[in-house]
Amino acid sequence: MFAATLLDSAPAQHLIPWRYRQALKRKREEALRERCDREALATRPVDTGQDAPHFEVHMLLGHRHVGMALWAVKSFLKACDRRFAVVLHEDGSLTPEDVSALEHHLRGVRIVRKAMADEEMDARLRPYPNCHDYRYANKQHSDHRNAGYNMHIFAVRLFDFNFYTQATKRMFLDADILFFHRPTEILNWIDDPADQRSLYSVETFIPGHDWLGRFVFERRDATFNAGLICLNAPGTYDLDLLDQWIGENKHRMDLAPTFEQWAYRHLITREPHLGAPLPDSYPFNYTDDSVTATHFGIKVRFFENTHRVRDALR
Repeated sequence: MFAATLLDSAPAQHLIPWRYRQALKRKREEALRERCDREALATRPVDTGQDAPHFEVHMLLGHRHVGMALWAVKSFLKACDRRFAVVLHEDGSLTPEDVSALEHHLRGVRIVRKAMADEEMDARLRPYPNCHDYRYANKQHSDHRNAGYNMHIFAVRLFDFNFYTQATKRMFLDADILFFHRPTEILNWIDDPADQRSLYSVETFIPGHDWLGRFVFERRDATFNAGLICLNAPGTYDLDLLDQWIGENKHRMDLAPTFEQWAYRHLITREPHLGAPLPDSYPFNYTDDSVTATHFGIKVRFFENTHRVRDALR
């Protein structure tokens, strides 16, 4: 409580040494995460299902994302008031308790274990050497807090999401997304067989802080965001094309964990008729009462906004 009060005091932020201020921020974020995880487990279970057999939701998650995944998937299903098939792909860190919690809260969910996927995807990607290199190259990286992770884990989103499904329309959802209102554009896309586009979210706001330490957002040129993609697989997802593109861009493969995002952008936007951006009501980081859903790249903002969907999920 003291740490949160101190951080929220704008004048004090300029008086606290930077390292101590960062430590306080981490402490506050972890406290918020623990609270949100407890509250996620206190929400009621929901049914997944086959209201649209041609459509599935796919998500990559690990041990630290279980609570967030429950908020994200439940808020989507609640906002839609539909029972859609949900497939969760783990990064190898889920515990038996995590799996039990996910299966209890998302009844009918399918969980793809990392060890099994690693074995099966090896054979499937052998004919595509560049894709195989990306999927199986273990590139260690550190985030801005020096926490290490395999930068190429996001290759699971590019390949596994599209192999462990028969659905022609697929939604790829990051765990740090909350749905606040009915996603009409996505539901219309799911239900309209004539709509053969892929839809994707964009980043249109740059977050920053004003002199009081409050979040402020400035508009920027829209950039592709892979955190929320509605993929129309036929005619868009092409392994031969991916293998060629990865081969031509291998020099970028180890530069940033967004390589998978660049690959999806190439697939979806290579022809004007293949894709279309979702409207501004699906922003990145920015949120207010009017937005449909927000992808919170700033995790503390995710934890600060779960209360907006909590009552609907209890």
